[in-house]
Amino acid sequence: MELVLRSKKEREKDVAAMKEFVVAYVQNGAPPKPSEPKRLEGVELSVQPSYAQFEIPKGQIDTEKDKVSVQWYRREGKLGWAAIEQVSGPVDPLFYQDTGETLFIRTNFLAATAPPTCLTSGDYRLELYVNGRLGARQEMKADLGELQGTSDTDIGYALCRPKEWKPSEQALPGLITGFVSEDGSSGAYVLKSGAANAEQGDADPEKRALETAQIAVSGLSFLFPAEPDEFTVDNESSFLNLSGEIVQDVTYPGGQITVGSGIDVDGNVFIGMVYGPTDYFAGSEPFSVFNSISQK
Repeated sequence: MELVLRSKKEREKDVAAMKEFVVAYVQNGAPPKPSEPKRLEGVELSVQPSYAQFEIPKGQIDTEKDKVSVQWYRREGKLGWAAIEQVSGPVDPLFYQDTGETLFIRTNFLAATAPPTCLTSGDYRLELYVNGRLGARQEMKADLGELQGTSDTDIGYALCRPKEWKPSEQALPGLITGFVSEDGSSGAYVLKSGAANAEQGDADPEKRALETAQIAVSGLSFLFPAEPDEFTVDNESSFLNLSGEIVQDVTYPGGQITVGSGIDVDGNVFIGMVYGPTDYFAGSEPFSVFNSISQK
């Protein structure tokens, strides 16, 4: 439909009506009801190499009654806007995340692709439909760099990393794998610790995730350019919505590590970490890599 609109601008209303028909029919099995569309205000977009997200002030969408569908697009040069099917479609009400003042939906692109693929820099558009009618259209420009997707089926994860990073020679298949720069000054690792034993079974999930991550980082200090020395909890960040999820910033002489941990559905402690020189963390790349870590 975007191709039709590109060549025949005068058909804009017809294309918009057809989009609403398709969205409503896919979601409800029937055309949209003739009613005034909800005009949504304050919609904000976030696109990262691994996901696309929208956030909206609360009170505009009734999560129990309204049927919401999102359609994401990326501008493909002279071809115009192309739909991103992996992050588009009906919204499951169970996936709304409540920040207190806003609702947001984050859809993982990386985990939905095979082979694993990361979103790249460019122009992105969201069309947000409520009960089959267009409620908001928003565009943004994303500067994402050129990260490459990779996955590990033994540990069960995917991430986006710089193309020049190579598989770490320190990997222990099934336990810990990662990618590092040629000089070893920066990199990322993902590991999984076994399920809780009888003594740990009733432990507080956050406490277990925190302590297991600290033990792992300290015990695997040979992975980093220098010995980790100080751990600080980052109360503003989250990690995969896992039980007991917690993010810590760890320093070592000349650099730092961002470590996320939490308890997965099988009771394992799932840990992801990105490290590099202090000035590396002044840019966006380490955060893009860290935020891309996904269970797969």
